[in-house]
Amino acid sequence: MRKPFRTLLVWMLSLSLVVIAACGGGKATEDNKPAASDAAPSSSEPAKSGDKVTITHVVHGDSPSRDKWIRAIADAVGVNVDIQILPTEQFEQIYKVKAGTNDLPDMINYHPGARTRDDLNAAEKLVDLSDLSMVSKIYEDILPYYQEKDGSVYGVPSAAMRFGGIAYNKKVFADAGVDIPQSLEELMEVSEKLKAAGVTPFYLSAKDSWTLQIPGLAAFSYDQLHSPGILDRINSNQASFTDAKNFIEAFEVLVEMLDKGYINSDYLSATYANGQEAIATGKAAMYPVLSSFYGTIMDNYPDKLDDMGFFPWPVAGDKAVTIWPPMIYGIPKTSKNAEEVKKFIEYFASDEGQTLYFENQPAVGVPAYKGVQIDESKLLEPVKDMIAVSESSAKFATMDFSVVANMGAFGEQVQEILLKVRTPVQLAEYLMDTLRNNAKAAGIEGF
Repeated sequence: MRKPFRTLLVWMLSLSLVVIAACGGGKATEDNKPAASDAAPSSSEPAKSGDKVTITHVVHGDSPSRDKWIRAIADAVGVNVDIQILPTEQFEQIYKVKAGTNDLPDMINYHPGARTRDDLNAAEKLVDLSDLSMVSKIYEDILPYYQEKDGSVYGVPSAAMRFGGIAYNKKVFADAGVDIPQSLEELMEVSEKLKAAGVTPFYLSAKDSWTLQIPGLAAFSYDQLHSPGILDRINSNQASFTDAKNFIEAFEVLVEMLDKGYINSDYLSATYANGQEAIATGKAAMYPVLSSFYGTIMDNYPDKLDDMGFFPWPVAGDKAVTIWPPMIYGIPKTSKNAEEVKKFIEYFASDEGQTLYFENQPAVGVPAYKGVQIDESKLLEPVKDMIAVSESSAKFATMDFSVVANMGAFGEQVQEILLKVRTPVQLAEYLMDTLRNNAKAAGIEGF
């Protein structure tokens, strides 16, 4: 059973903040970057550069600040790292193919939970890391996303815990005389005023369809808040996503916003990189994203960071904050460099490694490992915003990492909702059918 993030609340309330938080894709080159992995050494053959072993590492989206700390940690443990960048929209499919052909990189970077277990066939393909001491440092609230019921650990957190919600331009809000909306009704009112001020109120980037999932995933936390145990009931086939009223309403709201002209007219062709530019430059006011968004802003629009803010999906009443457990570091059984990768990830989780990470990434979220001290003064404003909201809000992990069987991405189905060829209720039915089919195929009890 997945529980609210009580440990995270304790961390935020009691930590004596003394050290440094983003990840993210890149600018316009993200979707044009070649996979590059075909030209790289196979993970089954040790690669050396001089006296150092070279470990292969496949990530998605350009991010100079990410690449900087990865190489710094590699230097600290005495290895070279070959960072291979995949287009964000294709990386899941490419990883699945690589798992099927035993061509995974030495160091895997993939979604935790059911995604790792099912997409990568973890029990058969990945090294069990449960004997590493760093596992005991993972916060208990997120440990179930990395540890199987039998105690096996096929991946460990590779970054900070991120928030999901709405990025906004504070300067644009101030110029239009609007405040952060506290309900969906207020979201509409704010959008009307922003539209009147000549600004695109709400930006969507359907070409990078994963971004379209975020409103629903963030809204589902309110379903968990208002209907305690709903996810457990879904995971035991005793409820359905059609019972998730806030999840469904989030997509109904997007359709209404589109009808009222609150969303950019080019949303179908717009990319994540376009969204970054629109919010950073003030062409648009709001954009539903993960807090890793700000790592990319830090890379590409550093002079605009002070204009950026972040708030949770706005539902009236008590607030719910959605947490994204970090993607994994994992090791395929085919790797000849497994020991070197273990050294890398153990150093990453150490106090020294986490200090190095957060010094280079002060924009994404909060630590996934215990004992990491953060200098609050060096956190970027959007992260401070979400931490402040989180102190008085319920916290839940994103639903798509918490389901009992992998449902896959559903951004393309949201595109169909916006085009009015599918309804939000039909999306909920589709997701439940997918979950039931995959759970049944996996032999999960109750399905």
